[in-house]
Amino acid sequence: MVSVSIALLLVVLMGCAGTPTENSGAGAPEAGSGDAVANQAWPRTIIDAAGHEVTLEKAPSRIVVVHFSDMEYMLALNAPLIGAGFAESRIAMWDTLEPYRGKGIVDIGSSAAPSLEKILELDPDLIIGNISFNADIYDELRKIAPTVNLGGYATWEDRLKATAGVIGKEAEAAEYQEKTHQLLADSRGKLSSYSEQTFASLRITSSEQKTIELLGSKELGAYYSSERGLGLKAPDQYPETWQSATMEGIAVMDPDYILLHADSKAAYDQFTQWGSQQSVWSNLKAVKNGHIIYLNMSVWSGSPRAIELAAQNIVAGMVEN
Repeated sequence: MVSVSIALLLVVLMGCAGTPTENSGAGAPEAGSGDAVANQAWPRTIIDAAGHEVTLEKAPSRIVVVHFSDMEYMLALNAPLIGAGFAESRIAMWDTLEPYRGKGIVDIGSSAAPSLEKILELDPDLIIGNISFNADIYDELRKIAPTVNLGGYATWEDRLKATAGVIGKEAEAAEYQEKTHQLLADSRGKLSSYSEQTFASLRITSSEQKTIELLGSKELGAYYSSERGLGLKAPDQYPETWQSATMEGIAVMDPDYILLHADSKAAYDQFTQWGSQQSVWSNLKAVKNGHIIYLNMSVWSGSPRAIELAAQNIVAGMVEN
């Protein structure tokens, strides 16, 4: 089958007529009536991002996601998640997943090599896989439950829409997308007075070894895009894509603000305490002016949940500074 990389092709089969919901005329539910849409849109046949044709008889009520990043989309859509790859560590560390803490989401192992036994024990009625990680175990997964592979989306909006199309949460996706766009617009307005200030986004890769990376401006469109993001200005010579960084390289850019991403506030504190003893770091403009903003590592994921948290924290950090 032909691989679909941008969005799922979705055919909603309604009763014997087989008429798609969006073409059903006066009988179609009004926008925003999520329950009505879900009730009328089953069964549905999906051609996923790997070209598999999958028929779902009803809205799923027990979902397992193999790749941990899909947890944020499940949360945004208020989906019935019961298990996920790397669930234990990601939920514990990632602030974007804080609402899942203590909710009993089962860890099924790594995203590339999940425990099929654990997935079987969970008795899911839908498994969401990833075309980059799970192609070789697709047949094993679909023996447990209907399996849809996602991946290859250009934007978070595409991914949110595709995910919603699988689980019957189209109305919720549209609402969340509109809310996120409005948050970005409002936050961009609040930050407009900083339009000439420069921002570098750093990621602490090891607080013990004191290694850092630069997160590219294109990869962080939610931060740097003037149309789709917060409209932050990157320093001269700032990369568009991820790359390793040195203190000396950051000093050449000498940004007005540093957005410092870490696994935890403790890791951030450990790194900045060490940095205070390093002459290059201590002499950075942002450090001398107290313009370092802590961001949990999870906000780098680019999901709507991550964008929401990043926008809130960056605006709050600017106000405090």
